Amino acid sequence: MRTFSGDVTLFERDCVLDENERRLLAEAGVRYIGSPLLGITLDEGMAPLLHTKDGESHRADVAYPMLGETACSALALALGLGAACDPCGKLLVDEHQRTSVPGLFAAGDVAVGLNQISVAAGQAAVAATAIHNSLPPRYRGLAG
Repeated sequence: MRTFSGDVTLFERDCVLDENERRLLAEAGVRYIGSPLLGITLDEGMAPLLHTKDGESHRADVAYPMLGETACSALALALGLGAACDPCGKLLVDEHQRTSVPGLFAAGDVAVGLNQISVAAGQAAVAATAIHNSLPPRYRGLAG
């Protein structure tokens, strides 16, 4: 976002940044608001007002929400499968979308990576191909 504006603020919602990440933001000239973002409204001039848990409201010219950043990986984690994840709960995957649990694949917002629909579709195709290729020949439509 720094390539688009000299005045960028990052609002926290789910994942708390560590000291090194905060230092890197400061070095990049990005202001960090550590109180979780609760919502966004518009002021009388239609400018975004960002409301944080500490009761503060922050006026902005533009708000760029990063959607899909809440990893819904609780099922993979809660079942005791032991899938490796990052500090925000996103599942770690290899180049074929395999998690650390044999037979468990992840794609889209639940997996570490760029959270965009087109990327998720590509990840799903990679995972589907890997799953297909891991099946015994009789399940892949091959004689055997």
